[in-house]
Amino acid sequence: MVICRVQMQKFLPQHVQEIVGYAVKHGYKDIVADAAPLLLAMPLEETVARLPVNIVAPWALYYGAWNRVLRSARSFPLQPRISILRSGGHVPDVPDSGRNNQVSCGCNVNKQICDILMALHDVDSLQNLATVFTLTTTRCKNVTSSLNKWRQAIETEIGNIKPSITYL
Repeated sequence: MVICRVQMQKFLPQHVQEIVGYAVKHGYKDIVADAAPLLLAMPLEETVARLPVNIVAPWALYYGAWNRVLRSARSFPLQPRISILRSGGHVPDVPDSGRNNQVSCGCNVNKQICDILMALHDVDSLQNLATVFTLTTTRCKNVTSSLNKWRQAIETEIGNIKPSITYL
């Protein structure tokens, strides 16, 4: 049993779908839990096509939970309203209107938000929020505060996802 577990762990990255099928069949829940992040990194269609039939529905539910977090993350309303510069003048407390606005210190808010949104391209990106949110470099307290709230909201939602083995 121990040797089988060690071998499955060793080959997990290269043969994740096959190992998950075997692990579920034989009750290796720890292997299934270790495999879940690797499966999330793969295209859903490829994963579903290669998983045993009895695991497809539970996997779809688990993947769906991560996908809901991704959709929520990509539509997070940034608050508070950020003071911006327009036509060389300072206009206080004006919401970002979708134009290429700059915060009063010169930060390009839209570029930073777009960089984060582009990095949040699939459910796998949710597993590495440190990288997603280090794409921004700003010294603005308002912008930093809003981005931190955004990241914290995502982390909270991720924390609410049930472990993969509970779907089986």
